[in-house]
Amino acid sequence: MLAARPFRFIVIALWRVVRSLGDSWVEIYYRIRRIPAFVVWFRGVSDQFNRFVIAEEKITHHSPPAFSFNYDGKEGIYYTLPEAKTTDRGKPCWYFNSDNSVPLSRDNGDLVIDPGLFKAAFETKIAEEMHKTGEEPKEDHSRRTWAIVSLLLFLAIALGGIAAYYSYNVCYAVHAVTCR
Repeated sequence: MLAARPFRFIVIALWRVVRSLGDSWVEIYYRIRRIPAFVVWFRGVSDQFNRFVIAEEKITHHSPPAFSFNYDGKEGIYYTLPEAKTTDRGKPCWYFNSDNSVPLSRDNGDLVIDPGLFKAAFETKIAEEMHKTGEEPKEDHSRRTWAIVSLLLFLAIALGGIAAYYSYNVCYAVHAVTCR
């Protein structure tokens, strides 16, 4: 068990380093190779956003700047308008509906979230932390600890008794005259 702890620590440390580089292997590759990239979020039919990281070299810089991308099996040209640009972890970012090539604007209310929703979520989070709702009770390790300690103590006494028995026999065999 003790040998697994350094291995676990190394795995967790490597995982933290990899996760600090990005969310996907493409983003990690771009970051390590220092390839300029941008982030695109597509809102699907189920109103769930999907995140993609794309190299900036895919943007064609004519009027208006656009890039070609295959989302949900449909190849499309998506425009990168400067007035709709946001940032995502320091990278330029645009939000798109899956069926529209024009990005969602920050000002048109498509991405505005009701402040009451934030308040309700915060209050729910506080209530969950205070009352520990949805948590399993902590496992009691004291019984297992006592079993392990008892087993080790029993083994130590047994090995000590066996060692004493055989050391007496060895002493008797070597010093036959003194043991009589």
